[in-house]
Amino acid sequence: MGLVVWCEDVQLADVARVGGKNAGLGELTRALAPRGVRALPGFAVDCDACRRFVGDSGLEWRIDEALATRSAGSPTASW
Repeated sequence: MGLVVWCEDVQLADVARVGGKNAGLGELTRALAPRGVRALPGFAVDCDACRRFVGDSGLEWRIDEALATRSAGSPTASW
């Protein structure tokens, strides 16, 4: 598979690759399509692609810094 996966091609077995929400959305999309319930086309970014982007772009330190300034138990980060 590529670095981007269409939701219709994602299943629960892909949790480690695309995350739980995307895997669930893929399962839902696939299960409801035969019943005539259509979802808008969507895609998931592969977790490895995301890690590569964050690392290559230099965002990792910004994310770490933002998380370090977040108060324990606070629902929002301080950015």
